[in-house]
Amino acid sequence: MTPIQVVAVCLRFLAVIWLLHTLNHAYGAIWYVRLQSGMPEISWMIWIQAALQLVICAMLWFFPITIASRLLPSYSKPPDSQNPPRLQEWQTLGVICIGLWALSRAVPDLVYWVTSMGMAFDGDSPRGELAPDEKARFMATLAQIAIGAWLVLGAKGVAAILFKIRTAGVAK
Repeated sequence: MTPIQVVAVCLRFLAVIWLLHTLNHAYGAIWYVRLQSGMPEISWMIWIQAALQLVICAMLWFFPITIASRLLPSYSKPPDSQNPPRLQEWQTLGVICIGLWALSRAVPDLVYWVTSMGMAFDGDSPRGELAPDEKARFMATLAQIAIGAWLVLGAKGVAAILFKIRTAGVAK
């Protein structure tokens, strides 16, 4: 099994988890649209965000090999049958999977916060500012997105650091 195949399988799992999460929150989105029927700018924003999440899920499901080869460009060429994958390569895959998991949890939260802030700072809304705990949760979501993106995009460097720490520079 090649590293690209492992990432492709993880991307398909991510698509299923994200789709289930989106469908789980569909009732709340429909409720907001019905409640805010006099505010068409809110309802179209909710529908666009829901459609965008469904499109991303479809892309992750139907094009996992393409996305995996973009995430792992050095592994896109066929592997030599004589050289088995090194431990560091598998560790890189693990780091990417953890980053994708973090992003799968943080992106829907970010969509929630964008919608919530859009409604809170609307001119007709009586609520003009976020509570301190809401600000803290929003900042935690941003930190989770930053960490997830760092793990996905910088997986090779993170895995190299972890490998060096674990082996104390003895083995490669």
